[in-house]
Amino acid sequence: MKQLLALLVASCAFAAQGTADPESLLLYVRTRSSIFDEFNLLRCCMFATAMETLEMSEDVTFDSVVLNGESRKLAGAAVDTTTFPDNYTPGQVMAAEDEERAVGVWPTSKGMVPLTRPRTVGPSTPFDGGMKTYKRSNVAFKSGAKMTRANAVFVVQAGGTLSNVIIAGGGGVFCETHNCALVNVWFKDSVQSALHVNSGTGITTITGGGARNVARRVIFGQASGTVVVSGGFYMVNSGRLFESCGTCGPVKRGVIVDGVVSVNPTAELIRMNSNYNDRGTISKATITTSMANYPVCTRFIGGATPRKVGNGAAPPVCAYSKAGVTVK
Repeated sequence: MKQLLALLVASCAFAAQGTADPESLLLYVRTRSSIFDEFNLLRCCMFATAMETLEMSEDVTFDSVVLNGESRKLAGAAVDTTTFPDNYTPGQVMAAEDEERAVGVWPTSKGMVPLTRPRTVGPSTPFDGGMKTYKRSNVAFKSGAKMTRANAVFVVQAGGTLSNVIIAGGGGVFCETHNCALVNVWFKDSVQSALHVNSGTGITTITGGGARNVARRVIFGQASGTVVVSGGFYMVNSGRLFESCGTCGPVKRGVIVDGVVSVNPTAELIRMNSNYNDRGTISKATITTSMANYPVCTRFIGGATPRKVGNGAAPPVCAYSKAGVTVK
């Protein structure tokens, strides 16, 4: 019985990785035990599916969030970056000399890696891509199509860290339930958004890296919580850096921009919803543009049809100063 139980647990873990189809899971089981029949396999698959779809328990308020019993500030002048559960601290701030990224610098790819399904990055399986380029070989991305878990290049789970990759071919990263960390991740030609923060709440960090020719927005904040962008994130010929979803419901979303260079942007730097009590803080950004009166931050009334109500500095929804934001 102990042997059967151990095999059941191992098989469920194998299935929950999201990389096993039913045939490969059955082969996995049968190579390890002749007493594990299809009925037990079905129970295992049902258990793995339930675990995959189980959402993290959370208690959200407008001023703070309690995630697994630990308090987190949503947004403000600073972010509480104390240790997360299981000693996880998202992101790792680059050295001071890396904060200012030279205009036009783009990393050299060390090879192409085509993927036929999303690669999942979990809390115990950080992924370092070695500066190779990753793209989906079986997805034709269309303008205006919303990123989903199924068509993403990478799926990052809460507590997961993705680093040193170039993402091309129109795709991007699907942050499943917030608390994702992206370090030196570069996006090229993303069609709809480069990073989709889907659900949950907490703090997601983007440290270093950049975006080139991203059509609409680099980061789409659908979930409540805060996104922190730092480390000299470099953008060129791209849309807005961050967009708080205006049609996803009245939850508070925040962004903190602390080290971004944007060249030839096609839209404002951040877009927020004032009626949802969003918080946008820009402490360090350099923007090179030919636009007259460039709108650093725009404010909308969220709803079925979001309506623009203003742009420019208007704390706390759009909080920044001339000392922190350079437009040239």
